[in-house]
Amino acid sequence: MKNLFGFGLLSLLWVFILTNCGNKPKQLLSAIPENSAVVVYAGAFEKLKKFNRLDSLLPEKSSMKDCLLRLESLNLGMNLADKPAVFVPDRTTGLLILDISGSLNQKDILSRMKALQGGELTLYHYKGKEIYAVSGKEKISVAFHKNLLLLSSEAFPIEAALDQIREGSIGPFVYQPDQEGITIYIQPKWLPALFAGQLSLAGEAAFKHFEEKIETLIFNWQEPDSLYFTATAGLGNGFPALQQSTSLDHFSGMLERMPFRSGQLMLLNLDLARMRKQGDSTTFSRLILPWMGHKIGVFKSVTQHGIKTDGYVLNISDKALAESLMAELGEEMPAGAPYDYGMFTIHPITGKDLFLGLPGNDEDGSDLLAYVMLEDCVVFAGSAQELELILEDIIVGNTRMKDEALLASLGKGTPKMCGVSLFEASFLGDLFSNESLRLAYGQMRMTLLFSELDSQRNAIEIKGMTSAAEETKNLPGLKVWSTRLQAEAISPPVFIKDRIFILDQKNILYALDLSGTILWEKQLEGPMLGKIQHGVVEGKTVLFFNTAHNVSALDLSGDELPGFPIMLKEVSTQAITLVDFEHNGRFSFFVPCGDKIFGFEYNGIPIVGWNPLVLEAQVLFPFDHFQYGGNDYIFTLDSLPQLLVLDRFGTPVFPPIPQEGSFSSPPFYQLDPSSKMQGINRIVAGNDAGKILVVNPDGTHFNLRLKCGNNKRMNFVFADFTGDERMDYLASSGQNISLSGYESDRFFIHFEVELPVEITGIFGLDPLCQNKAALGVFSAPSKKVYLLNPDGSVNMKFPLAGNQPFTMAWNENCREIFYILVNGSEVYAVR
Repeated sequence: MKNLFGFGLLSLLWVFILTNCGNKPKQLLSAIPENSAVVVYAGAFEKLKKFNRLDSLLPEKSSMKDCLLRLESLNLGMNLADKPAVFVPDRTTGLLILDISGSLNQKDILSRMKALQGGELTLYHYKGKEIYAVSGKEKISVAFHKNLLLLSSEAFPIEAALDQIREGSIGPFVYQPDQEGITIYIQPKWLPALFAGQLSLAGEAAFKHFEEKIETLIFNWQEPDSLYFTATAGLGNGFPALQQSTSLDHFSGMLERMPFRSGQLMLLNLDLARMRKQGDSTTFSRLILPWMGHKIGVFKSVTQHGIKTDGYVLNISDKALAESLMAELGEEMPAGAPYDYGMFTIHPITGKDLFLGLPGNDEDGSDLLAYVMLEDCVVFAGSAQELELILEDIIVGNTRMKDEALLASLGKGTPKMCGVSLFEASFLGDLFSNESLRLAYGQMRMTLLFSELDSQRNAIEIKGMTSAAEETKNLPGLKVWSTRLQAEAISPPVFIKDRIFILDQKNILYALDLSGTILWEKQLEGPMLGKIQHGVVEGKTVLFFNTAHNVSALDLSGDELPGFPIMLKEVSTQAITLVDFEHNGRFSFFVPCGDKIFGFEYNGIPIVGWNPLVLEAQVLFPFDHFQYGGNDYIFTLDSLPQLLVLDRFGTPVFPPIPQEGSFSSPPFYQLDPSSKMQGINRIVAGNDAGKILVVNPDGTHFNLRLKCGNNKRMNFVFADFTGDERMDYLASSGQNISLSGYESDRFFIHFEVELPVEITGIFGLDPLCQNKAALGVFSAPSKKVYLLNPDGSVNMKFPLAGNQPFTMAWNENCREIFYILVNGSEVYAVR
């Protein structure tokens, strides 16, 4: 799919140039050279002068400004203000064709030319016609024909115009322009010559494709600064058979399957009856065309971390037939075994020229494809890896249904529409190798509505609109990088210092830098329990974690510290807890093994009293720790259930506090010894029904009741989400999330919202460079993650694809934030 429907390419070139026309066009049009690629016709010369944007869209030497300066040097502009005018760009110069009737005469113009160059005026004859030229600082050549003035910096464009006049025809420019404004005529077959040496390889291919699909194009724009224009395109034999639609809803519905991150897209309403009548024995005609619906979507030309996301979306009209024929297609063209990707099955196939003749394809075809069947359509891509990226956007809803500008444009269409096309700046700029043209075209975005189909003229009427390019940083979920692990990730990413750590199903621990590069890998003897913890030991950052059988301590290079790993005497059931009692970097750590707790000094020596400490029951969560009033508080919940609070020697600070119900969330604490707010230092624990235990440091306690959804199977997180002095209570139940907290002495709900997915877990993201935590949500069944704003609304960059909680990372100066996510075996970053 190298070249997309060149149809929009015509518009992309001249989208900012158009308006309507003049009152005596025929005589001016008769002087236009037949091989002109672009012709700009103004109903009034004054309007032509206002098209300042025109020159930025043309090769530098084709400047209209250059011709206008030469005209102004003769002081002729004021005499021509309301006269029709034509500008014809050439690869190395340009030609002005002006109506001078009733305002100027040949003698006066030649007199001004002599005065400009001190009387040095050259005359020569070209096939019986006189051409006058002056040279010096400004080269000017002119010729006259009846009431026309032909002006250029060189003689050869004038010679071509005189040749056309001699033939007595207005050539291909038979369309009569309107009486006001500007009309642009484009002949696609001559565009490559006009832009010779200015195009990228992609641009050369696209211009060639354009030439094959479109014979002529005529643009009209009501006002020079208008965002809206109309156009008529004469279709070539290579353009697909279309028919008018019956509903705009069909087009908007297809947008739900079109990924947001595409440089260009097209939706067409195909004339299937005509296509089937013209059908042949190709694979497409036998196995795809019979089940297709009228709507087809094509998107392409955005590169994400080296992978181009090009694809087709084919609407299904007969699901059973589609399933049968696509199974047959897979048998005829296998390229590997189908495999599950989330909730979908991807089928790799080989199929050179499978889509040859459809929009977005050309003679080169494709010899590697993959497809996935959704409920209402089949999505094809150039490879299975491309298709995975496309599915990520579809899964989380990052589709063109989020494109408010495109939806607004569709709203201006009619039920008779036969298609729509969108070109992003990223695509337009990439067509050119010339830097100034790349910049000019890379600043515009264009939408075309194929509003009417004129089958008698074999033409399409177009309504178009342009806008400035949107900044890519505002696109939802734009990936900065992506890295593949050897197997699916089984732990959330952890950000420590300037590195990201993550574990996969093969129990390989990875360290990545902030560009996604894998710095090292370490094979563990089993799954890691809980998260990595870290501390500074002798001036170096050290990672501490445990598996079921040992405890490891790694430096940032992945090397074990002396004395590690420590082999455990019993099987560990929870993650270790790292504690620096004396704040000197000599850490102690505690490892739960069923109802026994083993404690070790930083060098691996067992701690007296904790070797082991035997409890009444197995603990449900790892211990947590804080210091207050000169005392240590080491706390967790056990399976009885009861809240345990111990000192550093394993002695209860106060008796266990019995609880009721089940617990899916660990206990939390808030500590602010300097605060004068009563009750701010506390331990909190929430059961699955939303009952919250609040415990003061002296052991006194009370209960709160959270409300969220139906208050069943609730998850609970305690963190400062609002940025005030007190921490807040975040809860989830089913598809609902609520945030509660205090205002003075009043406990109230900040918000309760419902998401469109079943919530697996909620989490707070560390504030890092911010003064408050962020609200994270993930849904394992839907493979989606969300970031919520403080008011409960979904952050504009979310949802994104993910099957684990994500984390946030900042660069060194805290000016740029990254979200680090995992989705299967992929780790990726979103800015």
